[in-house]
Amino acid sequence: MNETELTVKNKQKKFNVKIKEKILNIINKINFKRIILVLLFLFLTYICTELLSGKVIQFGKLLRFSVPWDERKAAIKGTINNFCKFPKLYNYFILICMYLFLYGITNRSKISCGIISGASMLFGTINYIVKDVRGFAISVSDIYSIHTAANVARDIRPTIRTCFIVSILLFIITCFVIFKFAKYKKNEKIKSKILRLVIIIIGALGIFAIFKYNVTVLKIFNWNMNLSYEEYGAGLTLMKSLNDMKLKKPDGYDVNKIKEILSNYTDDTENYKGNLPNVIVIMNESFADLRETFNFKQEEDNIPYFHKLMKEENVISGEMHSSQYAGGTANVEYEYLTQNTTVFLPQSAMVYQQYITKTVKETVPKYMNEFNYTSYGIHSWNRSGYSRGKVYKLLQFKNDVFKEKMKNLVINFTGYSSDESTYEYVYGLLNNKEKNEKNFSFVVTVQNHLPYNKLKKDGKTYVENNEQLNSYLQFENESDVALEKLIQFLKDYDEDTILLFFGDHQPGLNLLNTYGSSDKYSDEEATQVVPFFIWANYDIEEKSEIKTSTNYLQNLLLDAANMPKDSYTKYVNDVRKDIPVIGNKYYIDKNGNRYSLEDEASPYYNKLKEYWSVVYYQMFDNN
Repeated sequence: MNETELTVKNKQKKFNVKIKEKILNIINKINFKRIILVLLFLFLTYICTELLSGKVIQFGKLLRFSVPWDERKAAIKGTINNFCKFPKLYNYFILICMYLFLYGITNRSKISCGIISGASMLFGTINYIVKDVRGFAISVSDIYSIHTAANVARDIRPTIRTCFIVSILLFIITCFVIFKFAKYKKNEKIKSKILRLVIIIIGALGIFAIFKYNVTVLKIFNWNMNLSYEEYGAGLTLMKSLNDMKLKKPDGYDVNKIKEILSNYTDDTENYKGNLPNVIVIMNESFADLRETFNFKQEEDNIPYFHKLMKEENVISGEMHSSQYAGGTANVEYEYLTQNTTVFLPQSAMVYQQYITKTVKETVPKYMNEFNYTSYGIHSWNRSGYSRGKVYKLLQFKNDVFKEKMKNLVINFTGYSSDESTYEYVYGLLNNKEKNEKNFSFVVTVQNHLPYNKLKKDGKTYVENNEQLNSYLQFENESDVALEKLIQFLKDYDEDTILLFFGDHQPGLNLLNTYGSSDKYSDEEATQVVPFFIWANYDIEEKSEIKTSTNYLQNLLLDAANMPKDSYTKYVNDVRKDIPVIGNKYYIDKNGNRYSLEDEASPYYNKLKEYWSVVYYQMFDNN
């Protein structure tokens, strides 16, 4: 070996020694105690959050000495499956990546842990309360409804369960131990800005990698957020929900093809000279006939007038399968006012806030305006709710009326504006209009809104051992009384007037788990069915036992009133002939067969796809 080669070899050896020394120096500086404590703290934070989201630890079977080994073994296995297996464990790794990201920024372990644990527990607690009160967990789109939710949250009293108590106690104990007894040396901060930047990048890349895996591999149950939280955990569910907020065009979408489909339908509204009645549409908050859908015993009928009315003349009645449950009122409004179903949209979508940014071309108010109706959008709640103050104008109501303008509203024992005082505003419009003026009023009530924790003094007990259900039934009885007064007013009114009345969705009372569905409905249908009826103070043809969904109600109303249809209404009616019910989990064909929305073997699958393309066109491309 010559001198040059020897020199190079010595330099290489010195370099390797230096690298080894630096690596050892870095390892020696690593505080493994801190790493273990941080990882343990984040894992316990993950456990607490998942407990609040619905996970279960069977403490009784794990800790009691009297429990047989087989049961204890099953409880251990169940706990491991709930928290320590993939893909659920990715939620823990999300917290670790968040810690790395924040630690790189703050250079403080305790601050980073505090931010993550505080935010996680705040979200977990809010999600627990939301799920307990309305029946289903938080989705990303709920951010659009924060203002609305804040307005109705004042009287909410959630049920405190074992999982909540255990989670909060575990969190408090963990924080006390970590922040009180964990001591770090002041000189252990990372001095190198480059190393801190590397830690930030590792954290960000980790979150991104989990997000991409989640979006491409996992199938989150958008139709059932509770099941998604249970199966995949809070972090993964929210990531997928965020991705699904992006609305994609339907497969094979072609604007020209849609225009060609709609051009096959003529418009009968032009130059129409027939008689037109006043039209009142009432969407009643959470109005449902729960005895029909669930298997419980009710001591006395809480809506006797409604049931009596369904047997009278000039009534068209049936069941409406709502696309929503326990919330999403504005989406049901949208479905009626545009005849566009929302079942093809992301399950957590809020149409008013997310998709309505300009004047909607085809709407029920626009149709009524063309016949010189004076159109009113009326809601006895704040104009800020679901951005209605802005959206009603874009839906082409000539007038919008909200709680702020309705000076004589009465707040009854439910804590909300009563149906009776809301209807009195409509009476005023009808009594004070010009003789030749036609009125179209779309009225949304609020009386039966959650929470169901108030009971009327000396009120009736309709069910035993279920205070929330009894509270709701008392609320609804008030609606029944108001309905009778409304019908009597219209009977005495001297102009032809037709009324469409329907509930927007069922109340979130978790009755399916408590009582099970009735023999009349499957579990899927039981939570979606609400009543509807059309009544007139003049002769119309009676019909009953109609099954429909919200997007078809305008067709039924125009048929009953013998009013002409525009081309889009005719197209929707053609869809209704084959598929009279479209829900957010299923649809029902004209022969009563039920199909999943994803069932490609259904004879109506292509028709459903076509309707989705037409709805997309109406929402975004019909300029």
